[in-house]
Amino acid sequence: MTAEETLARLDEFQKPTKDATLGVRKDAVWLHIPLAVDPASDGRWVLEINHPDLNRIDVLLQNGKVLQRSVLGTEVPRAQRPLPGRTPAQAFQLEAGQNYEFLLRVQTRGAMILPITFNTPTGILGRAVNEQMLQGVLTGLALCLIFYSMAQWYSLREPLFIQYALLTSGSLLYSLHFFGVGQQYLWGHSPWLTSHAVGLASLMAITGSFLFMSQALEGHNPQSRFLRRMRWGALFSVGLGGGVCP
Repeated sequence: MTAEETLARLDEFQKPTKDATLGVRKDAVWLHIPLAVDPASDGRWVLEINHPDLNRIDVLLQNGKVLQRSVLGTEVPRAQRPLPGRTPAQAFQLEAGQNYEFLLRVQTRGAMILPITFNTPTGILGRAVNEQMLQGVLTGLALCLIFYSMAQWYSLREPLFIQYALLTSGSLLYSLHFFGVGQQYLWGHSPWLTSHAVGLASLMAITGSFLFMSQALEGHNPQSRFLRRMRWGALFSVGLGGGVCP
């Protein structure tokens, strides 16, 4: 359905029944957002969707007619994005006291989580700085755990530490992708990593969990059924990773 066809059917739109997420779905979802600009406003507003893992968002601004079109999401290279930040965002210059309508077409392969907000440039900058600081602290702590575990494994040759490093690495990779930090600073606009980072991170974490839990609980007993089953689970995860991430 085109934007023009959607605009002709605005009376068919319904309020979402869930606040957190629209679930995982293959089809695109159209959102209609009416907006009244305060007469005292300077008209500078930023539309932000605080969920980086969205593949494509078509944004239309209209006031009786379409005034502006833009495309956001992971499918757009960073150099072509309106605002090259961690989350999909677009700045608008609106007239004070006027009424506008936003029409968004969202399509993604993951969960359709859509926390949409309108912020002033100053407000969004302050929040972005705080979020980046928090992400930096959390990433630094995870890296410290990984390096410490690898150093202990190298010194003691105890497999428990390298297994914990694998578990933590998977969790860190998942966090970097989910919060948009990985695409922002590490792998950039890589379609392959953008599509497979979640699967790789999850399988790394699952494999590490199987190995770490089995070694921690039954590592002293090589004949343990629990130990063998957990290691078979880790082997299955590795095989599954090779199948879903060719």
